[in-house]
Amino acid sequence: MLKRALKWVVYHATGHLLTNWVLPFAFPVGAIVIGYAQNMPWFWIYVGAVLAAAGGMSSLIRYSDWRIRNNIADNLAFTSGRLAFECSDTGVLERIRFGVVFTNQSVFALSFRVEEMSTSLGSFYSPNKPRDDLVIDAPPGGIGWVDDFDISVPVKISPGWHEGHVLCKVSFGRLGALIHTLEIKQKVSVLFDHNGTVVQHLWSQG
Repeated sequence: MLKRALKWVVYHATGHLLTNWVLPFAFPVGAIVIGYAQNMPWFWIYVGAVLAAAGGMSSLIRYSDWRIRNNIADNLAFTSGRLAFECSDTGVLERIRFGVVFTNQSVFALSFRVEEMSTSLGSFYSPNKPRDDLVIDAPPGGIGWVDDFDISVPVKISPGWHEGHVLCKVSFGRLGALIHTLEIKQKVSVLFDHNGTVVQHLWSQG
């Protein structure tokens, strides 16, 4: 684990050093050296250095943008939570269900599969049942979502705020290569009225 972490630090530190400090100066310095070696007038060396710097910076910006958009590891992001519920004929809550929504920020389709998911509301928990090995697709710039099993609420909920939790761990990547992982921990606060009906819900980092 430590070796992998050190490799990641070295890789990203080297990339940061090259793209932010070495290459921006390498283009104009290279133009100056070449112009001086060919005994060109200083005016044209200066013009060449300015053009080299501008062209180099433009290329680095385009490369950085391409790298960000094509980096799978950071392009599936948690967007929001989902909540659905069912009530009896009298409006009393019987079942509630929590889910999560992910956004694909890349320029190509991503797929994800739920590896672990659990939800709760107060002292009530979702059933621990086997989950289908379902792979969900998120189009470029689009969303994908997954809901947990229903939480049964056998008694009438007292009015006021009640706290719940959502844990969701997914593996994701291109279809057939779900090699990256993302874990979401969220806290959800649900407001019930005196009839036991959901009035409002708020999500926060859990």
